Amino acid sequence: MFGVPWNGDTIAPPDMNRFFGLASADLVVPNMDAWGLLADFNTLKEISETLTGNTGLQNKALVAANEIMNIFDNKDLASVKKARKRAEEVFGEGWEKKGEKIYDEGTDRHQVWGIGYCHIDTAWLWPYRVTQQKVARSWSTQVDLMERYPEHRFTCSQAQQFKWLEELYPPLFERVREKVKAGTFHLVGGAWVENDANMPSGEALIRQFTHGQRYFETRFGKRCETAWLPDSFGLTGAYPQLMRLAGMKYFFTQKLSWNNINVFPHSTFNWVGIDGTQVLCHMTPVDTYTAQATVNDINKGVTNHKNLESSDKALLVFGNGDGGGGPLPKMLDNLRRIRAASNNSRELPPVIMGPLVEDFFDKVLEESNAGTDLPTWNGELYLEFHRGTYTSHGSIKKGNRKSEILLRDVEHVATLASLYRYHKHDYEYPKAKIDVCWEKVLLNQFHDVLPGSAM
Repeated sequence: MFGVPWNGDTIAPPDMNRFFGLASADLVVPNMDAWGLLADFNTLKEISETLTGNTGLQNKALVAANEIMNIFDNKDLASVKKARKRAEEVFGEGWEKKGEKIYDEGTDRHQVWGIGYCHIDTAWLWPYRVTQQKVARSWSTQVDLMERYPEHRFTCSQAQQFKWLEELYPPLFERVREKVKAGTFHLVGGAWVENDANMPSGEALIRQFTHGQRYFETRFGKRCETAWLPDSFGLTGAYPQLMRLAGMKYFFTQKLSWNNINVFPHSTFNWVGIDGTQVLCHMTPVDTYTAQATVNDINKGVTNHKNLESSDKALLVFGNGDGGGGPLPKMLDNLRRIRAASNNSRELPPVIMGPLVEDFFDKVLEESNAGTDLPTWNGELYLEFHRGTYTSHGSIKKGNRKSEILLRDVEHVATLASLYRYHKHDYEYPKAKIDVCWEKVLLNQFHDVLPGSAM
């Protein structure tokens, strides 16, 4: 609505000639039991539609959903509680009252590890100033959810977005800082933005990490350990070396699942760069970084995993991106239901909430003989899609290269001038001004700006 085409293609430009009028607005108190019943029914429906074959849990969920339809009477509120009681035959008696403790029951061998994420493109179909608002709205939502769902862990990259929050929304930034210290708001990426990883110069790729890690360390007292580029359009074979030198040994990416010719053969693997440096890499078999935390998402984490012989673990990176607010309460509630069902059946992969991204990678290393059992990929991670991004909007690419060269020249001249100050003591190396210039260049190397795929 509000200009977005009705044909479902939300990427297409909006129809600016469409208008909507607000006729009325009602203030209501929701019936939480009724909403809970709706969620119960949807999860049962997902189980019955997702699990293949004539399985016990599938049939049990189908029968329960059918009986709920028979029990429910929209004129009788008592039928809501009765129907919800029927759902407990799948989820377990009193499962809802257990809250986050539901993850303490059942198996301790977890296959799917849930981590909240809100993929906010620093620029795409909107300018930077709109992104600043998206960041504030989405992250404030996550800070609130952490109070209501103790198991919730939210991960976030891009130092530039943190800096915008610090400058424009200082009270919210302090709340985020508190959650980072508490270990619930998790820093990843280590770079200034989620940059394009092919067109920037080698020096610029290094600056992405040095400026990013420096910001995280000065504001939060820690550096990132996991590099994070889920949406970049392919990655240079030099990246493993740069990540390692920036202090990161793990890497999460996802875009290669979009390949339109060859299916990428691995989910968890050792990525070896052109100099022999390697990092542990995971491409979630859920095939998205905006999962909706459905039964199908959980199941796909195992059924679509390409390396089950060496690792059966998958990251579930869930939450609405690009202004959608990140993980929603209904997603966190659904994960509790799915875990409750898996506690009573081995037909659903057990999902765990609470650990961080590094905990996931640490566990993969532990169970794969320090990674030696995992497959290896050598060299570039080439995306067989979005090929036009190497030529689209050539003026942006030209401006980027000229800026990189100009900054190199400025730094050389400024360094010589600072050495000369031993004879003339009135010159100081303009580090702060040069840093500001670099930050502007690094910002515009975002993976939708430099490739020319943004507005």
